[in-house]
Amino acid sequence: MQQRRTLVVLFVLIAAGGLLFWNLQHVTSPIRISNPRAVLSVDGEGPAAIYLTLENTGGPDVLKTMSSMASEHVMIMGIDEDRPIVIPAGSKPGFSSDGAHAMINGLEPGLVDGTFVPLVLEFERAGRVSVKARVSRGTQAVGMDHSQHGGVGHTVEEEPVPSVALDVQAARDVYVVTIETQNFEFFQPEADSAEHMPGQGHAHLYLNGLKLQRMFDHSATIGALPPGRHTVRVTLNTNDHKTYIVDGQPVGAATEINVE
Repeated sequence: MQQRRTLVVLFVLIAAGGLLFWNLQHVTSPIRISNPRAVLSVDGEGPAAIYLTLENTGGPDVLKTMSSMASEHVMIMGIDEDRPIVIPAGSKPGFSSDGAHAMINGLEPGLVDGTFVPLVLEFERAGRVSVKARVSRGTQAVGMDHSQHGGVGHTVEEEPVPSVALDVQAARDVYVVTIETQNFEFFQPEADSAEHMPGQGHAHLYLNGLKLQRMFDHSATIGALPPGRHTVRVTLNTNDHKTYIVDGQPVGAATEINVE
């Protein structure tokens, strides 16, 4: 009788442990990654650029590292002044050619379009998130891939030239971004992009170099942030997503905020 009770208790413990393990394995991460791509140059030589979208359904988080079983060399590029890649609460930023993104070296030669490169992103709060980036070839060199809407400029030759000023204010758990423009009109096309019209377009909003979103009017919000100093930056962009350039410099503005 005692032996039977012992076996029953042991069975219950094993079943409970298995259920706990299953639940732990199926906990949904607050960080969701979509459309990960590894963009090679046309000839397949050199490094690949990693682009993806990060959706944070939880509190503020920080991307600590990115690695891959396919390469020992994965480097984060486009960060402002070596600051961390912060994913604000409730945000959906993306790796882009005109902002923070990753470059991966040493991939196996001859990778075919449509194959996949494994990636592991480790976050301060969300932990490790594994994805597979789909391999494709850009129509231009990797460093000039514009499929993420950026990385190339439009030099302004006509007068008057556009300009922008930026203000960021804390409001409860968010930060309100306000921009004032001159000689510039916001325009939101029905499609993803439209024909260039001088002095018309939208803004790109960045945090520490990571592109947070496009702005089609004068205000936006940034979700809760972790403690530290962060750089908020905007650029003015054409309808076809090229950064306006005046005197060799992007038309933009930046400011720092301190989160305690």
